[in-house]
This record gives sequence, C-alpha cells and structure tokens, in this order.
Amino acid sequence: MASSSPARVERARAPLSPEGRRSQGARRARLAVLGARDLAARSARRRARVLTLLAALILAAALFVVAAAQTVVDAQQLKIDNLEQQATTAANENANLQLQRAELESPVRILELAQRRLGLVSPAHVVYLSPVPLGRTVGQAARPGVS
Repeated sequence: MASSSPARVERARAPLSPEGRRSQGARRARLAVLGARDLAARSARRRARVLTLLAALILAAALFVVAAAQTVVDAQQLKIDNLEQQATTAANENANLQLQRAELESPVRILELAQRRLGLVSPAHVVYLSPVPLGRTVGQAARPGVS
C-alpha cells in the first residue's frame, strides 16, 4: 500500500515475544497520577530518610568526639604515669640520701675519722668537774659595787 502522501510512513513491526514485552516494559518509566495521600506518604518517607541520615551523621560526630576525648585522656594518663614514676624515683633517692646522711653523721664514724686522720688520742682516764654553787660571776667580781 503505497500512499502518495508523504506525511506519515509507518513501519511494519514484528510482534514482540513475551520476553521482549517484559524487557521493553522494564525500560519504560511507570507514570501515574499521584493523589494527596500518595504525596504525603512520599513526603513522610523522604523526611524519614533525611532524619535517618541526620541521626547517622550526629552519631558519627559523637563517636568522633568520644574518640578524640579518649585520646586526650590517654595522653594525660601517660603524663600522670610518668610523673608518678618520677615521684617514686625521687622518693627512693631521698630515702637513700637520708640513710647516707645518717651513716655520715654517725658518732662512731666521726670518732674513727678523727683518730685516723687527725691523730685524736683517747685519754687514759676522764676527769669530771663538779658544778659550782651559783654566785657572782667572774665579770661581776672584777667590777666593784656590782652585785
């Protein structure tokens, strides 16, 4: 059927198999008129997705803040441990120095050094002096008229 009008030429198409119809339908967009209820449902789903995303972002930020705070706490704890170690070392050194001081101040050690280095000789016998009764002092006795 050849028509003389050049306005429209239709091609003859082969009938589609069921598989061809399905693949062609999958390529076509499904268009439908949405009512107010459908629009509200879509809007609610969109809000739910946005809120879920926002909650996930807030949770991720909170976890980041907790991790950063834990890092700061760990660093401070390390400093505290180092200071405690230094305090323990200083306390031990102080105890050793006090022991060494006590050994150096020992009267037995001082007497031994005096005998060995300075030639101290212990007397054969010791003379003890008895206390005198209180009276005028030597300075007062030298000045007449002072009692």
